[in-house]
Formats: sequence, structure tokens, C-alpha cells
Amino acid sequence: MKVTTKYSLACKKEVRTSNFIYEVKVVVLVEALSEEEEGQQGQVHFDIRPIQNHILLLQRSFSAKRDQTVLVGHLQNLEQRKGDSNHTQAILWAGYPGQEGGRAIADVIFGKHNPGGRLPLTWYPSNYTDTLPMTSMQLRPHDGLVKIEDLKCDKDIEFEVEFRNNGRRDGTETAIVYSIPPKNIKGVQIKQVVGFKSVFIHARKTVTVKFVLNVCKSFFIVNYNAYRLLPSGQHTIMIGDKVLSFPVQIKIEGH
Repeated sequence: MKVTTKYSLACKKEVRTSNFIYEVKVVVLVEALSEEEEGQQGQVHFDIRPIQNHILLLQRSFSAKRDQTVLVGHLQNLEQRKGDSNHTQAILWAGYPGQEGGRAIADVIFGKHNPGGRLPLTWYPSNYTDTLPMTSMQLRPHDGLVKIEDLKCDKDIEFEVEFRNNGRRDGTETAIVYSIPPKNIKGVQIKQVVGFKSVFIHARKTVTVKFVLNVCKSFFIVNYNAYRLLPSGQHTIMIGDKVLSFPVQIKIEGH
């Protein structure tokens, strides 16, 4: 496939767009850091927000092409870029893709490859450490907490989930399962990953995936003394980003 492209540079200090956006079918907006910002020489604190605001101004300048604009991001996680969806049709987070990153991005944009995956890490907002110390794991007393070491841990729960590819291309979906502790326990994690599977799904097809979760390994919490504890009560299993959830009642016999 032969594609004719036009290139325009948008500098950091001003927003510049060319009239060519009215002549093309698709606008691919790529955000990145300059060598000065990437090096951070002599910088104690690096604030990325001015750069992000500049990118947002660029997106708004392409508002006439909203339905044909693709944002290729390198600066921040997608969870904090949800507002960009008001100005673009698609967001492709590329991170630091390396030497062949340009080819990889092009393969995704033009449909040669349909990626599926999740990153095993968490991004926190810049003010996270201003509101809560990174070392804080304090819990309030809870009568239903039992040490994992005191349990047999031989109970499992099983369930199946159907995943359907409604698109026109084959692709891979990474199905992530989270557990959410009971609401009456304060100071614990919001949720934690307890299982995942990478599933290849043909276009317009459905695949059923089975999960088996050990109760102790999947529903425990950790207190400030580093003890692993299993809370009794109603836990929640969540599939993906709130795509599906259901309650799980845990009763610890003899405690």
C-alpha cells in the first residue's frame, strides 16, 4: 500500500499548524521529549505538565479533524490521558519503543499488527507522595483477619469468562483478573492483580477462558508488620477495567 505523507514540526514554545490538515485524510500527532528535557541535566524536579498542556493545545487546533486524528504518546500513562479522547479518535501509547519503534508504530496505525497486552507496573500522579507516604501500609483493627500461615489454603474458586472480538481483525486480548477486599477494611489496596491470561481471538469470534483462583493467594492483604492476612466477608472479583465484576463471600471456619 502506497501512502502519501506530509510532515509539520510543532515546536515547544508555540502552537503551529499548517493548512495541510484540511488536505489530508488522517492526522498522526506524535508527542515526545526534546534532548534537553530527556537529559534532565542538573534538574532536581521535572514537571511534565507544561509539555502536556502544549500537546493539548495542538490537539484542539486539529479539532476539524477529530475523527481522523491519532495521538501517539510517549510521555505518560493512558489512565491520565483520558481527557485527550475528546480531541482524538485513537490514542496509541508507545513509551520508549527503541530503534524499530517507528516501524512498529506504523504497523499498528496501518493495521499490519493488532497488539494486545498490559504493562505490569503502576503509575502514580505527581502529588501522590504529598498526600500519602510511600512507606504507609497502616491498617485499622479488623476482627475477621486471620494469618495465612494458620490456614490450610486448599480452597479454590473457579469461573469462566467469554471474550468476543467485535473488530474486523484478529487480535490478542490480555484478560486481567483483580480482587477487591471488603469495604469495611481501611488502608488496604484498592485492588490487586490475582490472575491473567493472554487470549488470541479471531475477528467476530468468541473465546471462553477459565480461571482458577486459590482463596489464600488471591484474597489476602498485608498489614504493617508484613503479615499476610485473609479477611472474611464479601470480596469482589473484577475482570478488566470494570468490564465485569461479581461478589465472593469468604467465611473462615473455626476462626
